[in-house]
Amino acid sequence: MRARKSPSIIALTVSFPSPRSEDIDNAMGAGVPSSLGFSIDTEHTDPAHAKLRVYFPDDEARRVGEAMLTGVFASLSLPFAAHRETLIEEHYLNAYRQFLMPLCIDRSLWVVPFSRDRFTEKKLPAVYIDHQYAFGTGTHATTQLALSLLIAHVKRGKSRITLADIGTGSGILSIAAMKLGYREVSAVDIEEAAASCTRDNARDNGVTLKHIAVGSTDTLAGSRFDTVVMNIETEVILSLIDSAVPLVHDGGALILSGILAARTREVDARIRTLPLRIVRRKTKGDWHAMLLRRTA
Repeated sequence: MRARKSPSIIALTVSFPSPRSEDIDNAMGAGVPSSLGFSIDTEHTDPAHAKLRVYFPDDEARRVGEAMLTGVFASLSLPFAAHRETLIEEHYLNAYRQFLMPLCIDRSLWVVPFSRDRFTEKKLPAVYIDHQYAFGTGTHATTQLALSLLIAHVKRGKSRITLADIGTGSGILSIAAMKLGYREVSAVDIEEAAASCTRDNARDNGVTLKHIAVGSTDTLAGSRFDTVVMNIETEVILSLIDSAVPLVHDGGALILSGILAARTREVDARIRTLPLRIVRRKTKGDWHAMLLRRTA
């Protein structure tokens, strides 16, 4: 997951016939890799049409995303005419946050997308994600699946001393792990903005992560962890899983989320070539996640 910090946000809006909304949503799949997110809404003044709005952190990301969107619309035989506008970041974030509500995962952990002084429920551990970032707030299905599997693993009474979070993004899984009782957590991401975001969010949550760094599995090579979590895109999971397995203690857990349900068989086939056993699966919409045990 990506986390960026910029003074403005670029919004790209494309109008299309509203009966094709489901087609557009399905074609978008995981979204636009270079974007901050997207929305699809029916136009109030013209119910026959809907609007796809995609947000980008900068113009370079917008160009990459616009090229992808052109292909998506062409594949659906729809014309592509995009309107571009620049938004002040704070205005975008304020509008975005209005739609965010505290989320309780499996009656065990709150994910709160605003500051702790505005949250009154104190009976369960809570992760607060309310910095100048609107990403990694826990609203995405892949994050919820990863958190749910992590909670299930903890409830089984398995060892929870060390954990590695690969592709940490906002640090939400790392912080949750600390709130759930892990003693030492290492978080890595290939983007400096994500590492910086994780540091900020860890501080705001009053937890200290052992290691926060720019990098990937190679950054952690030689270390072993009771649990390794990877909430990233399917393609990245397939490219990293071979180097992630050696990071897991024998008998330890590997949690994978971000797998497109349509590619589950492909991931399963790779797992069968590795010293891993599938313990539990979870699916939410088009997304799939799994908890695996490393075998000797």
